[in-house]
Amino acid sequence: MPESADADRIASRMYALEQSYLDLAEKRGWTGAYLNLEILYHALDSYFQDIARMKSYRFMGRCDRHKQAAFTMKWLMASRPIQLSESRVGQADLSLSSSLLLANETFAIHAGLGYMDIAVERLSVDYFRNLLYLIHFHPIAAEQLASEMYLLEDRFRSARS
Repeated sequence: MPESADADRIASRMYALEQSYLDLAEKRGWTGAYLNLEILYHALDSYFQDIARMKSYRFMGRCDRHKQAAFTMKWLMASRPIQLSESRVGQADLSLSSSLLLANETFAIHAGLGYMDIAVERLSVDYFRNLLYLIHFHPIAAEQLASEMYLLEDRFRSARS
C-alpha cells in the first residue's frame, strides 16, 4: 500500500474498522463477501486528505465528530470496500440478500455512528432504513450528512433530558 502522511492514523483506523466489519459480517450473515483492505486504505487516505483540505480552506483547527462521521461515511460509500468474494463473481445468484447488497451502506453507517457514540441498535428501524436509502440512492454531500448527524445526536441528547 502507498505511504501516506497519515499512515499511523490510517493503520489505527483500519484496524478498528476491520474489527467492526468482522462483527457486522458475523451478526448479519455476510457470507460470500470480504473487506478489501487496499480499498479500505484508499477510503481512509481519501478521508484524511479531504478533512485536511476542508480544515485548511475553512481555517478550522479540528473537525467536530459530526463531520468526522459524515466524511467517514462519504468515503466508505465512494470506495465501497466490502466486495463479493470470487465465488460469487460472474454467477447469476438470485439468493444474494438485501443485507449483503447493502453491506457497504450498513458498514458506513456503523462506522460513522462510531464517532457519535450512538449504537445503531438505538435507531428506529424506520430511521435506519431512511438513512440506508439516503446514502444508497442519492449522492449526498458530506456537509449535508454532517448536519444529519448533528440532528441525530441532538435527538438522542433531547431524549435523555
